Amino acid sequence: MYEGSNLSEGGLDSVGRHILSEIKGALTHIPDQKAQGKILQAVYLGIQLHQNQESRVDGPYPNHLLRVTRRILSGFEIQDPDVLAAAALHDSVEDQADTIVTLYPVAQDPRNMLTARENAFDYIRQHFGEGTEQIVRTVTEEGSGVPTQDEKHAPRMSAEDYIAVNIKHLPEAIRDVRVFYVKLSDFMDNALQLGHIQDQKDKYWYARKYERAYPIYRERLREPDVEIPADKKASIIDRLDMAEMYAKDVIAQYADWAGYGY
Repeated sequence: MYEGSNLSEGGLDSVGRHILSEIKGALTHIPDQKAQGKILQAVYLGIQLHQNQESRVDGPYPNHLLRVTRRILSGFEIQDPDVLAAAALHDSVEDQADTIVTLYPVAQDPRNMLTARENAFDYIRQHFGEGTEQIVRTVTEEGSGVPTQDEKHAPRMSAEDYIAVNIKHLPEAIRDVRVFYVKLSDFMDNALQLGHIQDQKDKYWYARKYERAYPIYRERLREPDVEIPADKKASIIDRLDMAEMYAKDVIAQYADWAGYGY
């Protein structure tokens, strides 16, 4: 298990520290102390990895990881340690693979021929288990709906084509309910922040991107294997409905940008 240096809270502002305190309190309701420790170690590793990353429009980057984790733990009432550890680390390989490598002596061996990403996945597997690594891998790789580099940089890609590429694998990826919990919480943390985006073109781009995903998440949320309490499901659907309406208003407001490419 990851042993972080003194479990530093560096990179957190007062909001982040408050969310962390809430997570710690909620973890006390998980009877397995080993599971508690695993989740908390993942949370602190996530803070360490992202503490110097560029802030989001809604605050320091580590706060995003904490909100995603708290939402699953308290909002969805899911206590699976693999899911919660993966939530804390869901952006780690995508954004901080090189940083993870610096923590992993195996990756420093000149005989190690793995890429930084594969070493990062291996580090997560060694420290948090195969279940956590599999979830992080799925939300990171192309199969989760992330465009390949060739797709991202294809010449004259229209907004419509880019968005189609971005979500085409999403329904398949979230068939695994563990992945769904992480993806849904991450999506909510992003989509519900649309109003914070000041740049109009960015806001339009994200509104177009999110618009296609709302019905996919709603449909999956209603399936019986999703173990979120019924009242919580209803509340989530209401929030998604309101956010979708806002996204549609943004798209209508900037309809002239429909051909804007990437």
